[in-house]
Amino acid sequence: MRLLLAIFLPFISFFTIGRPFAGVICLFLQITLIGWIPAAIWAVFALSQFKTDRKIEQAVLQSSRNRS
Repeated sequence: MRLLLAIFLPFISFFTIGRPFAGVICLFLQITLIGWIPAAIWAVFALSQFKTDRKIEQAVLQSSRNRS
């Protein structure tokens, strides 16, 4: 679902991952028709990083539990 938001409404995807400042910047970029494509690419990239960060956090938490 977030991927569709990142493609069609890039600025909203930043708000869903907790980056409101980047969302505002993305909105200004998205207002222009030429800026829509870079905004969508940026949003998809940020979403990918968010998912990777979540997986790393889960792995660290799981490894710390296994050590205890």
